[in-house]
Amino acid sequence: MPADDPSTLADASPSIIYPTPLSTLKSSLQNPTRTSSPFQTPQAQIIPSDDTYNVIVGDQNYNAFPGLVKLQNGTLLVVYRKGKFHVTDRGAIVLKKSTDGGSTWSTESSVIDHPTFDLRDPNITLLSDGTLIVNYFKYDISARSTIRNGLNVIHSTDDGETWDKPIEVGTGLFVATSAPILELPDGDLLLAYYGNHEGGRYPSAFVIRSADGGRSWSNKTTIGNGIEDNKPYQEPNLLLLKTGGVLATIRSDGFFPNIHTSISNDLGKTWAQPSSAFRGSGTPSTLLLKSGLIITAYRSKIGRNLGLPALRVSKDDGVSWTPNTEEIIIDRHTGPMMYASLVQISDKSIAAVYGMEDGKTRSEIRFMYLREFSK
Repeated sequence: MPADDPSTLADASPSIIYPTPLSTLKSSLQNPTRTSSPFQTPQAQIIPSDDTYNVIVGDQNYNAFPGLVKLQNGTLLVVYRKGKFHVTDRGAIVLKKSTDGGSTWSTESSVIDHPTFDLRDPNITLLSDGTLIVNYFKYDISARSTIRNGLNVIHSTDDGETWDKPIEVGTGLFVATSAPILELPDGDLLLAYYGNHEGGRYPSAFVIRSADGGRSWSNKTTIGNGIEDNKPYQEPNLLLLKTGGVLATIRSDGFFPNIHTSISNDLGKTWAQPSSAFRGSGTPSTLLLKSGLIITAYRSKIGRNLGLPALRVSKDDGVSWTPNTEEIIIDRHTGPMMYASLVQISDKSIAAVYGMEDGKTRSEIRFMYLREFSK
């Protein structure tokens, strides 16, 4: 995928609808029906609106690790990495837009590319002043071994039409990020990341802060110390709670992969000791719903759900989560899932984008509506 060949970033094929037209989905938001049922119990409070998903990009490339945002005018933007393989090749960060609630999507446009770096795991945040900020990490694939080369952010002030020059976050080289930037009530930004640049066998989870909209970063703090705790803390994700605290959900893959959580009651300056929350893997993408429920999307590690996109629900600000028997699977068509992003569209409607791998050289980005229901 040469950097100077924009045709490689264009997806000229139309969106694919599977298994029924997405127009069916819109009416199903009022009268939801299902043609098959995932492994879940009636106690689950979030369900797919129906079995329809829209393939945002389904070419023969490896499209994965998406981030989703809704602009003030209702337009949906999704960013993702486009490459040839899951790793070990040069990936670019691209963007698509939808102005009709996800029914159709624009052709791809480039956010950032590089001739030698693999640009990975992009996420996107709409700041309160209308600026878009995308964060990602990079590998130097020209080196003899694949070496991480730190974190970057990039801004757009025209709804993603053009992008400024990337800014280095300054966290060191051997680090990565897989979560969107969090804007705090006071305007500060928090960027969660992980790495083992301090030595030791296991990576640790950190946050770093910006007081100027992401132009400069400082005041690194540790969420979970993998060296001291003798466990890997990877891909932390941040959520502002209705109480004013910040919830971190953290991937921790080991013999028994679990999602861990930690709470900060001082807007990210200090963190409680991480504790195991539930069985799962992949970057845990969280969303606080208007109802007060928190949902987390992740990769299942349970039985016949293994590798599929899954949801858990918390009613108490992330203190406890629905049990294994109430794990909600939103898509059973191939897999494994390559990360997800969630945005609330209306009081009961949630938009989800997620990557689904179909072999080591192909992954597609899918779009689905979820629905919250009351008992």
